[in-house]
Amino acid sequence: MKKINKISLIVISILLLSPINIFALTKSETVHVSLDYTGKVTNTIVNTKLTKLNSGDVTDYTYLTNIENLNGDEKLSLENEKLTFKSNGKDLVYQGKINNELPIKIKTKYYLDGKEVNPKDIINKKGTIRIEYALENTSYDYSSGMHTPFVVSNILLLDTNNTSNVSVNTGKVVSAGSNNIVVGLASPGLYEDLGLSELSDMDKIIISYDTTKFSLNDCYFAMTPKLLEDIDVSRLNRVDELNSSLNTLQNGMNKLESGSKELSTGASKIDNGMESLSTGIEQALKGSETITEGLNQVVLGSSKLESLTTLIDSLYSTYNDNNKLIETISSGQAKAQYEQGINDATLKKTELENTLSQVNAGISQLEQGEALGVLTEEQKAQLATLRGQRTQLEAGIEQYAQGISKAESELAQLPLNAAKLEGANEAIAKIIMGLLGTTNPSDINETNINNFKSQLTALVGGISSLKDGSKELTTGLDRLNNGSKELANGTSSLKEGSKELANGIIKINNEGIKKLSDYGSKLTNYSHKVKTLIKLSKDYNGFASDNSDNTIFIYKLSK
Repeated sequence: MKKINKISLIVISILLLSPINIFALTKSETVHVSLDYTGKVTNTIVNTKLTKLNSGDVTDYTYLTNIENLNGDEKLSLENEKLTFKSNGKDLVYQGKINNELPIKIKTKYYLDGKEVNPKDIINKKGTIRIEYALENTSYDYSSGMHTPFVVSNILLLDTNNTSNVSVNTGKVVSAGSNNIVVGLASPGLYEDLGLSELSDMDKIIISYDTTKFSLNDCYFAMTPKLLEDIDVSRLNRVDELNSSLNTLQNGMNKLESGSKELSTGASKIDNGMESLSTGIEQALKGSETITEGLNQVVLGSSKLESLTTLIDSLYSTYNDNNKLIETISSGQAKAQYEQGINDATLKKTELENTLSQVNAGISQLEQGEALGVLTEEQKAQLATLRGQRTQLEAGIEQYAQGISKAESELAQLPLNAAKLEGANEAIAKIIMGLLGTTNPSDINETNINNFKSQLTALVGGISSLKDGSKELTTGLDRLNNGSKELANGTSSLKEGSKELANGIIKINNEGIKKLSDYGSKLTNYSHKVKTLIKLSKDYNGFASDNSDNTIFIYKLSK
């Protein structure tokens, strides 16, 4: 089986976006899935990498079959899903096949000028193309009633010579030389789990463009279930504290409403202070409306703060790492390393060839004696040894030749890979600048990133101040109630005023405080769902095993 070792742009992107602590990684899976242009799976291969291995006997567990060691000579033994081998302390990569159901299914539809078509029937035709990738999350947890939160990224390259007006519903389109790079993002199942209308389009990627000569292009998808696992769950507990404060405010308001009704019953005894009472009611109403309006905005925004902080950190880290990689390639360091490796391998190959010539000479001499029947037993053993060495030397020379050829091929691809990486980094930069509210790439720095995160933190802090504000509201209304009692001198004209007070408090309670309490309950519900999604992300232990620390899926839709 051919070893898969070519690092594509889509693999680099998903690895940099995944919040994985490499120092804790012991096992990782890369699932390579081949599909036809409709989304039908044709082949699934899994590469598993084991790191931080001690020398000696090692046991791993896997559902793979037809397992092959990709980077060493260790003999792998598989029995009842138990893989054993003797380790030399170095990292091990093995590959195998599996028929398990994939966590994400893709169904593709093609349209030409609004009519659904078979893409093979419109090759070289002109018109407006629409490609729909419908994504289904099959990784469902019945105990929680939610899906494992997979984040999906796809890349499609379109030739700028015959395509224009390229757009994607969730993502970016970046022009890079002769190609338009279409990058789409999705998270199937997230809208179904959270019920937020803003996420309704996260289960599909739709790409549209005009073409003068349609062609089918390969499309890559990369997926990870681990993007949420590093979110600090303790911060979500503040939402629960907020809801508790709102419940306290609601209970106090209910008591105030009950007290206002009792005040209305004895209002015939109140004789003066009507103007002050009316003014106090009006101020209380305006204050409650201001609180309600402000808290509505906080509630709507606070549920997204943690994801924005995580997103900008991941994007900024990706942006910096990409720049370093681009610099390594453009400065010639990568080229120099490849050239040095090729030179070293060539020298080693030459040494082996010289040794092979000497071994062949020895074999030739001994074979002459063998033909004459004058070989001793010791010479026969020596001849057998030399023939074995010749086989090993020939195999080693072939391996070095293949390695040199492969390195020369990858060296030739360095400029193209650098161009693709620069295009992807431009797209990331545009996203970061959008979040920072700038159009200047020089503004992408640690200071501005930290300022952005500080603003988010300040907004979260504003939520905690609700508790103090609600107490002040309760105290003010309580004073108003006490003042109304002090004014009770029994005038009939003030009776109507006390009724207005009771009605006003009921209105505040029904239209303001109760709605605010409902929003608090909804916010708590979302925080519980987010906690569940984070747990599902952390608990995902692999596709081809139950003990993988990180699993990445790479889908390739072939033309």
